[in-house]
Amino acid sequence: MKNFYLCFVLVLFMLSGCEKKVDDLNVKEDAKVSVAVVLDEYFENGLSGLIALSMDCHEVKGSDGATCVGIDVASFMWDDAVTDAMKLPKEDYFSKDNVKKRAREYFSARKMDVNVDLYIENLISESDSRMEIEWERQRHKIK
Repeated sequence: MKNFYLCFVLVLFMLSGCEKKVDDLNVKEDAKVSVAVVLDEYFENGLSGLIALSMDCHEVKGSDGATCVGIDVASFMWDDAVTDAMKLPKEDYFSKDNVKKRAREYFSARKMDVNVDLYIENLISESDSRMEIEWERQRHKIK
């Protein structure tokens, strides 16, 4: 029985190393930083500024892609809220499918086996709670 338990624990340990856990990516911190950066950029440069910010982030070698994905998610959420409120078409660059595609490309290029769907959903959840806080902190910047 002891050998069975050891084998079971060993198999679980080996499997846990096969996929990087979403918690390991520090979702809360990524959401906090990303939402603040996105609202600041939006108030300064609008939607085109968010697109440029995302593109620059993904193109710079050595940039923290988890932060880039966080910026994409926060931008997706902001675009979604603003376009719904103003009855405008959504920006395709920040569609959920395109955000997931860029996230998969980032993690794949670094050979990180991350459950992107779960990571994105967790980022959305965390970013949602941060959005209201950042809105209160930055709404005075509206021109």
